[in-house]
Amino acid sequence: MRLIIAGAVLAAGLCVSTANAQSFGVTNIGSLPGNANRYYGEARGWEVAAGYDRGYFEYCYAARDRDGNGDDIRIGYGSGQWQIAVPVDSRPDWYGQLDIDGRTIGASGTAAQGWTYAWIGLPELDALRGGSHAVLRIGPYDIDFSLSGVTAATLLVQECVDREGRGGGRRQPPPSANYTPPPPSAGLGWADQSGGAIDREAMPVGHEANGETLYACTAAFNDGNHPGKLRPAFGGCVIGYGGREYTVRQYSTLLGQGRWIATSSQYQLPEGAYDGGNEANDSPLYLCRAPFNGGLHPGKVGPSTGGCNVTYGGVEHTIYQFEVLVP
Repeated sequence: MRLIIAGAVLAAGLCVSTANAQSFGVTNIGSLPGNANRYYGEARGWEVAAGYDRGYFEYCYAARDRDGNGDDIRIGYGSGQWQIAVPVDSRPDWYGQLDIDGRTIGASGTAAQGWTYAWIGLPELDALRGGSHAVLRIGPYDIDFSLSGVTAATLLVQECVDREGRGGGRRQPPPSANYTPPPPSAGLGWADQSGGAIDREAMPVGHEANGETLYACTAAFNDGNHPGKLRPAFGGCVIGYGGREYTVRQYSTLLGQGRWIATSSQYQLPEGAYDGGNEANDSPLYLCRAPFNGGLHPGKVGPSTGGCNVTYGGVEHTIYQFEVLVP
């Protein structure tokens, strides 16, 4: 079953009509009797799980605990339908609103076993991926949640669905709060720069589709230090964060020579992967590169990224086949 969208696009947003998910055989992504949810992976602070009914694959979702008490927000896909699920009671057929950065979208869905579901189409999914904050309004409830990392999380959900939950990683222990980056190796190092400047000893690591050279950089952003890409025209180090692309004027450029080793999992990085920074919670980030849109783009990979995160056209993209830098 696919979401039915009214023909008119209103200034306030999309007007979405209702249908009954259960009558069309849509499997909801909440915790229902008989369902078993298995850990699949993590991406930018979202935990992805695959759901099974009596051993048969049914859905995948990305969940985030908003306040530390297990009160998750879930975004997932099952039976051909994208959904948002929240643990509140509602009527089986309800109308409400989904606000994304102040833009209001009509919402509707169903409810069962203490969970309420909002059915969303691809326009709503794209809006979530491009937004920073959302509020789902269901009756007396206003469920607000950050959209940081939604792009990476929903891409990992898509991978989970394509693989029917197979091939997920093992759950990783939380990063140490006392994490300290190792010192630079003899062959690699950093030079502090700004404004698009590139040290003459900088290491070319990739290229645009037109062949223009790209270099690796790392920059402080939002209480972390994030690897990204650099060329003079950028005017700074271009990094990805929360699904978007940002240019940071003050940065460090990668110097020296290293080796690139191919991998396909952020949980199976080669030994000695070169440290490129850290998330705000000190989770480590390493230097990676991946092909995208005819180019080869440097980016970041770590326990929270879902893959190699590179940026292009203002958007952060997660690539699952990539290379990691080692000294």
